[in-house]
Amino acid sequence: MKNLTLRDATEVDAPIIAGLIYDTEETPDHIWGQGTKEEILNRIQWLVLSQESRYSYLNIKVAELNGKTCGAIILLNSEEISHLDTKTSFELLHMIKGIKGKIKFIKDLILGMYLKEGGDKELYIANLATTKKVRGLGIGKELMKLAEKVAKEKGYKGCSLLAKDEKVRKFYENLDYKFEKEEKYFSQYLYRMVKMV
Repeated sequence: MKNLTLRDATEVDAPIIAGLIYDTEETPDHIWGQGTKEEILNRIQWLVLSQESRYSYLNIKVAELNGKTCGAIILLNSEEISHLDTKTSFELLHMIKGIKGKIKFIKDLILGMYLKEGGDKELYIANLATTKKVRGLGIGKELMKLAEKVAKEKGYKGCSLLAKDEKVRKFYENLDYKFEKEEKYFSQYLYRMVKMV
């Protein structure tokens, strides 16, 4: 695609990445704690700027179209997810206001503990998002190709992810990701998808 650049994220990208990540979740308060949209976006932005968060810019690749950031993908070493989640959760707990908010966050954290992200020697795709303006232009597909290239270069056996609904599952199936199993997450099921590289 002409005028499309894929690159490592930098600290400057934090505000746009925070917005993209926020938009990937239907219930952001389950992930980042209760608060206004602005409060949650500020938390995510802080996590993007942190070097020890699962949302760190160090784990993110971005897409730029005509010089404007329009997409992001978070790539995690499956063997580091647990460590990154612990660090991320503690940081979020400190940022959430009020005892009720903290208790709800801990409850949601416990309910989400059984979600299995990533498998043995897999590069886990934690989030993929593009701005609404560029959806349908193939930018998400290009970011996925980049993820697979990174996985191959770093010696992973494949890429994995959790698709949140049938529409998203179909997107990944069109990229040759295979459905492996369902994972229960709160009141919904996510679809574990895998592609060997």
